[in-house]
Amino acid sequence: MYFLAAIGAIFIFVAVSRLFDICITKKKCTQTVEGELVGIRTYSSMNRYNSKEVCYAAVYGYTIDGIDYTFSPKKFVKYSEMYEVGSKVEVRYNPNNPNECVVGRDDRVGLVIVLTILGAALLAIDLLH
Repeated sequence: MYFLAAIGAIFIFVAVSRLFDICITKKKCTQTVEGELVGIRTYSSMNRYNSKEVCYAAVYGYTIDGIDYTFSPKKFVKYSEMYEVGSKVEVRYNPNNPNECVVGRDDRVGLVIVLTILGAALLAIDLLH
């Protein structure tokens, strides 16, 4: 009876938790340093059509107080040409834990918006029906 409303509420809950995570990360990562794209990781998996699919993820490097760090966001793309090894990027990091960082802009905000809109629509459809 309230199946869509439950799914909508779950979407909104996930969106709020992602937004909370974004705010915490931004609050902690207050220092900036210039980083560099040092490599590209390749991942392969089977897609829903049982075909092998290859995805790519950037690997960034940055140095703080003479210590080298690397970071690879959990963002995969289908074309390695989107990345240019050696390109410079801004890295925001946590001065208390330099392993915790954000490279470039935070794409999770788009996910929060989409989940909120979908959740609200599902709630409205089910509750007004």
